[in-house]
Order: sequence, then structure tokens, then C-alpha cells
Amino acid sequence: MELIGEEIAAVVHGGGTEVEGVLVDRYVILLKSGRSIELTMDGVIEASGTGMLCDPVFDWMIGLKIEAVELSDFWPTPGLRLNNRRVVFMGSPAPYYWGLEDREA
Repeated sequence: MELIGEEIAAVVHGGGTEVEGVLVDRYVILLKSGRSIELTMDGVIEASGTGMLCDPVFDWMIGLKIEAVELSDFWPTPGLRLNNRRVVFMGSPAPYYWGLEDREA
């Protein structure tokens, strides 16, 4: 899936669900082109944000462009490198929780 140059329009959140004793939050990234994507353990997949609500915690991502999809030893899943020198990925900030994180790259 080609994402380089895509602009982020919003990040929506669908609440959490328990999977094998771990709370997993679901986030979908809406792109200005009209496509929607989700970050997973295996990479980026197309997704639907239907019924999800905008998450103001990630409003800082609105208007940023995707420069690359990459793997690193510094984060546990494939991430999106953005044009503000941050990488967004699904990570585990605390035991028994799985959610969206970002780091300076």
C-alpha cells in the first residue's frame, strides 16, 4: 500500500477491547485522500473508521504527511514516519495495554 506523501486528516478511536487478557485500543488514521488505515503488528492495513470518534490526543498529527512506513528496533511494530520527525506506531506503554504511541525519530 503506497502511503508516502499522504496527508493525515484525523485519528479516530474505537475504544478498547480485551484480547487474551490485554486491553487493545483501536485507532484508525483517516487520510486526506479519503482512504483510512490502521497500524497492526504486521504492518499497515486498510480500515474503516465508521462509528469511531476523533481522538483529540492525536490532533497534532492533522495536516502532517507520511514520509515512510518502517520497522525499527526502537518500536515494536511497523510505524509511520511523519514529516515532523516523529514516528507513530502501535506500542505497549504499560503492561496489559496496547495503543497508539509516537516517538521522535
